[in-house]
This record gives sequence, C-alpha cells and structure tokens, in this order.
Amino acid sequence: MLPNNDDLAHDMVIIKDALVATKRPKLKRTYIIIGLLLILLGWQILFRPLPKPVLYFIAEHAGGWMINQGGGRYTGAQGSAKRLVNLWMEQSVMAQVHDGMPAQAKMTDLALLKQRLLRIHPLMINQMDVPHEEILSSNALTGVGKCTGLNMAAAQLLAHDFDRVEMIAIDGDRPDSGHTFARLWSPQIKDWLYFDIWTAQIQIFRSSSKGAIYLWRYPAKLSPVEQVYASRTKPMHDRAPHGHLRLKLQNSFGAYFLYRLGNMVDHGSTWEKEVPPNTELLFIAPEPKLPPLVKSKLTVNQSALSAAYLTARLDHVFGENARAKNGYSVIAAASGPAGSTVVAASKIFERRLSMPAPVN
Repeated sequence: MLPNNDDLAHDMVIIKDALVATKRPKLKRTYIIIGLLLILLGWQILFRPLPKPVLYFIAEHAGGWMINQGGGRYTGAQGSAKRLVNLWMEQSVMAQVHDGMPAQAKMTDLALLKQRLLRIHPLMINQMDVPHEEILSSNALTGVGKCTGLNMAAAQLLAHDFDRVEMIAIDGDRPDSGHTFARLWSPQIKDWLYFDIWTAQIQIFRSSSKGAIYLWRYPAKLSPVEQVYASRTKPMHDRAPHGHLRLKLQNSFGAYFLYRLGNMVDHGSTWEKEVPPNTELLFIAPEPKLPPLVKSKLTVNQSALSAAYLTARLDHVFGENARAKNGYSVIAAASGPAGSTVVAASKIFERRLSMPAPVN
C-alpha cells in the first residue's frame, strides 16, 4: 500500500531535522574558526608594527592628506581617520626604530636611557628652530613640535624598554608658559628618571625635595641663545613632583589606542587629565634679542611637498641618511612659499646630516 501525503510529510520533517542536527556542529566549528582568525588578524594589526614597505606606501600616497599645515583642525570622520593613521604610523615607526637598535648586554637603566635619547634627539627640532603654526600631524613623524610632541616621541621609543613611561605636565598661567617632559620608572635604582629633549640639550634628572638633580646634560656646551632656553626648563624640572600625569605610554598601537579610549570614557578626553589653569608664572619673558617662542610662519598646505617630506623623514629615522639627505635637499630647493615649515625643517635636517656625528 502506498503511503499517504501525511506520512510523506512526516518523514520529510524527520529527514530535515536530522540534516539540520548534523550541520549544526559543523557550522558552529566554522564560526569558531572564523572568529579565531579574526582575533588573530586583529592582534597582528593592532599589536604589531606596520612593516616598513607599508609605512613608505602610506607616506608616499597619503602624506599630503595626513599633514594639515596651518589649516583646518581635525574634525569629523575624516579628522578622526587622520588622527588614527598618524597614531598608528608613529607607533609603528618608533617600534621599527627600537628594533633596529638592540640594547647592549648588562647596560644600566641610565646608560640605556642615554643611548635611546641620543638616537632620537637629532631627529627632532622645536618651535624655536622653526617658528611655525601647529602642524596637525604626529610630531614623531614630522620631527617638528613643541615640548609635548618631542618628549612623547622619545617616550614612545622608551616604552619598548621600560614598563612605566609617562608624560608629566607643569602648568603655567598663560598659553605656552607651562612645560611637558617625560619620566620612566627605573627598576635598578627604584626611582623615576626624568628626561627632556625639548631644547638643544638632552637633560636627564632625578627629583628631590631641593629640586632637580641632573644626572646628564648633553651637550654640555651650548650657544648663548640655546643656553637661555635650556635654563628656562630648570624651574619646571624643580617642580616635577608637583606636575600631573598627562599620559602613560604603551608599546603598541593597540594598547595605546585602548588606553586613550579608556581615558576618554573616564575623563571626557583622550588625555589622562586636562591641563587646568595655574596662577604661577613659570617661564620668564623672552629677551628682546631672542626669537619669540611662537611665530606664525606657515599658511599654505602643500600636499606634494608634505608627502615627499614624510618619505624623507622615514629614510632619516630608519638610518638611510644618504637617501634622506637627498630628499631633504630636493624639498629645501622647492619653489613655493618660503615660509613652509616642511621646507624650513628640510634645510635644518639636511644641514645636520652634512655634519659629522657628535661624539658622546
């Protein structure tokens, strides 16, 4: 006797349920494998530095987009993207620089700190060397900045050697009258080692109740103008215990990004703490014979020059000095507004690369 339609329908339901039950474990395993692959990919992207070829590709094809010179602020979705790319690149560049200079065996914390600062200091120039409007890009990438950006570049390098590296801010009573430097916790001496590369002199010191105790200042001899600027940091260094924490440096883009995101949730800002006003004047007024601390000099965004400059900067920080010097030379001779910061900075870096390396 042939089965009726109800029996056939019932049998089909049973077969379908059996097939679905068989597929469920397979689908579950597939989802788990895909999830693990995505986690591994994310880990590789966020917690490992970008390879050098990728860094050069970004500099060549997006350098002009990344560097906002004397123009609009970082706003909106595009501004956020620029910030993230700059952050990702500067973290990757400092990681690559660190990997290229391994520490010597049995090196003390102070000796290691000296070695790292000697490596990064010649790659940076401050706003007295090139009076300029703010370049809205990573100071570690452009090599031009104020105290926060320059010392943060050094701190990012040292975050690969020490577990606790922090930015410390001393507040002033007006814009640009405060100062920011960095410190790291030394397991050997069980104390903070402070460092400041903002001026022409590298300064390493410890803090005491009587003020800063300098462990190393290099070079020891400065020009009269450079000496004045270096001496202006002394009151700030003396007040190091009264400064406030601005930022804790991390050794990867992923860790740094998550840390800054956590600060935004906790404080409403990506910084550890916003700089509050202070009624104490910490910087003396500039002498008439000295250049002003800040002078607007840059007004034009030159995308092609910016991209070429960023490429030359990568050559410079990675030790390709001959190629970097040639890149700086081309930019320094470029036609266009003489006030361009990248042109002025290129002239300085080209001159530095033409000079013999200093002997410590």
